[in-house]
Amino acid sequence: MTIDRIKFSQEFTYHGLSRWIGFEGTVTEGEDTIAAGLKMEQIATETIKAIVKKQSSEETEKVIQNEPKLTGFAHWENEINKCTTIEKPDGIESFRAIADMNPKLKEVFDNKLEQLKNNKL
Repeated sequence: MTIDRIKFSQEFTYHGLSRWIGFEGTVTEGEDTIAAGLKMEQIATETIKAIVKKQSSEETEKVIQNEPKLTGFAHWENEINKCTTIEKPDGIESFRAIADMNPKLKEVFDNKLEQLKNNKL
């Protein structure tokens, strides 16, 4: 028997999704068929690694691009400083109760309120 073609396919799972990758090659006369099969397996494995590496780097990029969420004092300070008006419901007055509970936040509130009042005049 003479083997003239080799087909190799491999299934791999990434994030729960199954994918198949396959190669087909011609064995030249005098070429070792076992070595050719092993070479196809190596190519498939390297290709799978490259696919997974590319996808994971794209996912990492997406995660890195997200802005970090502020919490606690920094969150409220940011919200107060974003205010452009004084009156409720969207103005700085809607944060008065929260600011009254924290002396540092009250200072931020008072400074921003003063700034808004001076810009209104």
